[in-house]
Amino acid sequence: MQLPAAASLAAPRGVGLKLNSLGPRGKAARRLPSASGQPAPALALGGLVGAGLAGAGFRQRRGPARPSRKAASTAEEALPSLSEADLLQLRRGEQVRRQERQGTHGHGFVVGDVDAPVGVVMRSLEAFEDYPSMIPVVRKVTVSSRDSSSSVSRARCSYRISKFWLGVTVNHSVDMDAGIVRFDLDPDADWPRLVLQEASGFWRVEPSPDGPPGTSRVWLVVTKLRASPLLPPCIVDYAAERALRRATCWLKPALEDKWSKLQRHQKSIDFLSKEATSAATLALPAADSRLRLSSCLT
Repeated sequence: MQLPAAASLAAPRGVGLKLNSLGPRGKAARRLPSASGQPAPALALGGLVGAGLAGAGFRQRRGPARPSRKAASTAEEALPSLSEADLLQLRRGEQVRRQERQGTHGHGFVVGDVDAPVGVVMRSLEAFEDYPSMIPVVRKVTVSSRDSSSSVSRARCSYRISKFWLGVTVNHSVDMDAGIVRFDLDPDADWPRLVLQEASGFWRVEPSPDGPPGTSRVWLVVTKLRASPLLPPCIVDYAAERALRRATCWLKPALEDKWSKLQRHQKSIDFLSKEATSAATLALPAADSRLRLSSCLT
C-alpha cells in the first residue's frame, strides 16, 4: 500500500493465479498505457489505487468467476501457497507478487524477506502516525482514535495520499502476538468513494524460514477489494500494473535502515556502558587504598 494498511482476499489456495503475461488461449495480454501517455489525473488516481492503497490493483482474469467454497471457510488471515519457484525467488532476495481481478473486484498478495526482526517490523507497521516518514505517497495521517486495552489494539486513521491529498479513512487492528496488522476501509467515513468502494486486508509478519536469525518474512495480503464503477478501465488497468509493487517498494529499504540505526544506537549505548564500568572498576582500588590509609591514621 502503500498505505499503512490499505486494501487487501488472500488468494485462496483453491484458486489458480496467472503467472505469465499471456491472456486467455495464449493470446498476448493487452499492453497497458505507459506513464508518459497518461494525463495527470490518471497518474494521481493510479497512485492512489496502487501506491496509496496497498493492493488496490489486480490483474484482470477473463471468463466467469469461479469462487471457491474453501475460501469462504478459510480463516481471513490464511496465507496463500508458495511454489518452489516462489521460494527460490524469495531466497534470492526478491519479492513474490500475485494479483487477480474479475470486473471491479480483485485480490492479491506480496511477500518478501526483510533484514530486520519481527518486533521491529511490527512496531513500524503499527506506528501509523509515522507513515508519512516511511511511505512516500502518504502525505499526512490523523489518528482519530486508538484503543490498546486488550491484546488486539485498534485504531482509526485518516490518510491524505498523493500530491493531490486525496482522503481515505481506515480502521486498523493490531495483534502483536500473531504478527498481524489488519486494515479495512471505514464504511462510515465522510470521504467520497470515488476510487474504492471496499478494501480489506492485512500485513502478516513472521520469522523468515530461509533467512538468518533476525530476518522477517512480510506478507501484504489484499483479501477484498472493489473499485468504483466510475473509474475508467484504462485507469484501473494502469493502477493494477503498478499497485502491489508501489504498495511495498518502501518496506525493505525503510525497515532495514531503521534496524541498522537501532543497532548502531545500541552499540553506542553498550560502548558507553562498558567505558563507565571500566572507569568505575579502576577507581575502586584507589578508593580502597585511601580508606585503608585513613584507618591507619586514626
